Formats: sequence, C-alpha cells, structure tokens
Amino acid sequence: MLLSNPSLKLLIISELMKLAQPLYVYREDRDSRQKTIAELKRRAQTGGLWPQFLIFPEGTTTNREALISFKAGAFIPGMPVQPVVLRYPDEWVCL
Repeated sequence: MLLSNPSLKLLIISELMKLAQPLYVYREDRDSRQKTIAELKRRAQTGGLWPQFLIFPEGTTTNREALISFKAGAFIPGMPVQPVVLRYPDEWVCL
C-alpha cells in the first residue's frame, strides 16, 4: 500500500482512536443515536470496568462566541458529570 504523508498521519490517528474504543454517532444512520445511547448505558452500568467517558454533549465545536445547547443523550445514563472547558489556539481550528 502506498500512502501520502497526510494519509499516514490519519492512519496513525485512526489506529490510536481504536485503542480508546470510542463510540461514534453516524449522522447518516437513523439508528446510530439509539445504538450509541444503548452502548453508553451498557458501559456506564458495568461497575467501573470501563474507564471514565469523555463526551462532547454539544455534538460539535463552535466559533467560541457562545455556548450551544447540549444534546440529551450524554446524560441519559444518569451518571455524575464533570464539566470541562477545552480551549485551543486559533491556529488549531483549521487542522
């Protein structure tokens, strides 16, 4: 297989993401949200077998002018939530 440098970086990031065992929501799949919520509930109820979650309940990023509404799915398991703010330099926005 022949890959360009940017492709290799994406491949490495993709492989690292797999290690984190993320849950994805696929906007084009009508059932994806429900499947993701079911898996989120399952993981939350394993008594600590899964590590803590990092969830972006807004579902996206913004231009940093205002907060946007959170999606309810992240809160459905009923587990404690620790709000965190992520800030990154402007030059990172266009990565």
